[in-house]
Formats: sequence, structure tokens, C-alpha cells
Amino acid sequence: MEINDDNFEEIIQKENKLLIKLGADWCKPCGNQDTILQSMEIPFPVYHVDVDHNPKIAEKLLCRGVPFLVLYKDQEKVSQKIGLQSKEKLEEWFDEVA
Repeated sequence: MEINDDNFEEIIQKENKLLIKLGADWCKPCGNQDTILQSMEIPFPVYHVDVDHNPKIAEKLLCRGVPFLVLYKDQEKVSQKIGLQSKEKLEEWFDEVA
């Protein structure tokens, strides 16, 4: 699902838990991260942000590199990861934060 500068706050407010993946079309590791995420059963929504088209979100989340993953729980940013994450690392991370 896409999230953008215009609907960011609305989506954060409506979801109890969500993952936001920031990336860019030109970023090969971002494409690899998408493949890994698509292969997983994630028990909460995953939203994708193209940082080139949504700079306000990237700035708000203090994104300094892509792929950049941010977990929200109860409308609060609770954890983040920078760089390509393996399926195993993501599963551990999701269990930790859940």
C-alpha cells in the first residue's frame, strides 16, 4: 500500500500497528527488501514510501538512507532499521516489537 505526504497522518492515526518502508525506484537493495517483505506473512499493514516523491515523510522520519523501515504501534514510532534486512532479522524484529 502506498503512503504519501498527503495521507501520512491519516494512515498513522487509523492503524494500531504498521510498517513503513521508505525506498526509491533506483535503489537495488530497496527492491530486494520489497521481495523479502512480500515473501513474509506480516500481521499488520505494510506501507511503501518513495522518498523521491515524498520528501516530507522522509524528513519527518529522519530517513538518512534507504531502505529504511519504521514500525509504528499505537500511533507512535517505536523502532526503525536502516539498510537491507534479512527475513530472519525482520521476524526477530517484529516479534521483539509486537
